[in-house]
Amino acid sequence: EIVSIDGTRAYFLTSGTSTRLAVIYHGNASTACSNASLARLFLLRGWNVLSVEYAGYSGDTEHTPSVALLRKDVDHIDRWVKAEPYTEVLIVGRSVGSGFASYHVSLAPPAFPYALLLVSPFDSLLEVARGQFPMYPVRFMMRDNLDNVASGGSASRVLIIHGTRDVIVPFERGKSLFEKLPQKNKTFYSAEGYEHNDVLDSHEVWQVIDDFLQLR
Repeated sequence: EIVSIDGTRAYFLTSGTSTRLAVIYHGNASTACSNASLARLFLLRGWNVLSVEYAGYSGDTEHTPSVALLRKDVDHIDRWVKAEPYTEVLIVGRSVGSGFASYHVSLAPPAFPYALLLVSPFDSLLEVARGQFPMYPVRFMMRDNLDNVASGGSASRVLIIHGTRDVIVPFERGKSLFEKLPQKNKTFYSAEGYEHNDVLDSHEVWQVIDDFLQLR
């Protein structure tokens, strides 16, 4: 089902009478539809799924994507989530979507924190840029930053998955995020030999995700 939440587009999939919800934020070079297989795997595990599409993506010619605009998408989605009677909420982010997933968990009420699952994430876009362009003063060149350390610290629990051969968002950036997050209930899984886009193809990765989903 395609839904529009205050103008933000999303695909909503229901899993029977489940009261659990997984919200998925995709990467920069993909769309919400690109996460169809990921959404299906959560459905099979008894989770409702809301796969978010960003303003300016997937045929939207009325908007130019920006961090500020996409954060508004997250604000719209969170208002919808809070209005529904879910008993458990998991926020999922892949690649650059980890920035918006982490921002989303920062919006959760203290009495009902959300869980956080990040795939191929970074500690901050600033640190990624510094690694890519060490000779430039990127701190002063970047208009907007996504800081997953600052935003993700309020999640109830965290699972981070990163391929050791990732050259788009280097493995070290995901490991740095894990080390800097304050949660005691956090797990980091190194997907040996996997890259940026194939990391969820691993059977072992899904065993780790299943273990994480069974935690409360």
